[in-house]
Amino acid sequence: TTVQGAVFVTDVTGTSQRVSDQQDSAGPFPAWSPDGNVAYTQLLGTRDPTGFGADAEVRVVTTTNARVATYRAREVAFGGGRTFLIDNGKLGLLPQTRVEHSIVEATGGTRRTVTSASFLSTGVPLQLSQLGSSSDGAFLSVRISPPNAGSGFDFAIIGAKDGAETRRLPGQIIADVRWSPTGHLIGFTFGGLPRVVDAETGAVIASATEGRFAGWSPDGKWFFVARDIGLYAVALAGGDPVRISAIGVPVSTTP
Repeated sequence: TTVQGAVFVTDVTGTSQRVSDQQDSAGPFPAWSPDGNVAYTQLLGTRDPTGFGADAEVRVVTTTNARVATYRAREVAFGGGRTFLIDNGKLGLLPQTRVEHSIVEATGGTRRTVTSASFLSTGVPLQLSQLGSSSDGAFLSVRISPPNAGSGFDFAIIGAKDGAETRRLPGQIIADVRWSPTGHLIGFTFGGLPRVVDAETGAVIASATEGRFAGWSPDGKWFFVARDIGLYAVALAGGDPVRISAIGVPVSTTP
């Protein structure tokens, strides 16, 4: 069976507008581009809900479903006025999945390869996924994994200018990755606990003693922690966590 859905946007009154065709469960969740449009991934010519062997297309549309841009790619991230993509790579033989992806900057009419799976690998075919960008586009984050189920994978932070790794961690202990809306800070759940790290130096800027990393405040001065007993805000400058909701779930905020 297939797992399909569609992308909708809604205003504060609850009036919704469908902006996508049927969408298989591939790529990240829909994202807002810097100019207020909607970006999402669409699988092409497949009924496989995972779409590991299919080509994909990143589509950027207005909230009224007018197409703004189309990229042959699997994922998209925005930072510093730039657009970054994970391309479709190539079809591997065993198993029949897409491997050897590249991270590409596609800003304006130019395309530049930032790095590739083959550059990051040690001789085995790899897949790239879960692309993220710092707010100024100086650093990227990506999951690096072999195509075989059950094999180990890594999580890396990469300089967008030269593709050089600044940090690589075992992917099994990383989850809930969110970039700060300002600066070069990245937050994630590390080994079961929230942590904020400077992408440039690798220094741990802040952490919490329980819960999961759950997002950032719009000004980047606070991060959120989801716990069984509620949602908490933690100041980067220090101090006790502040309970802001009875429901401990990840949140996304706008300025």
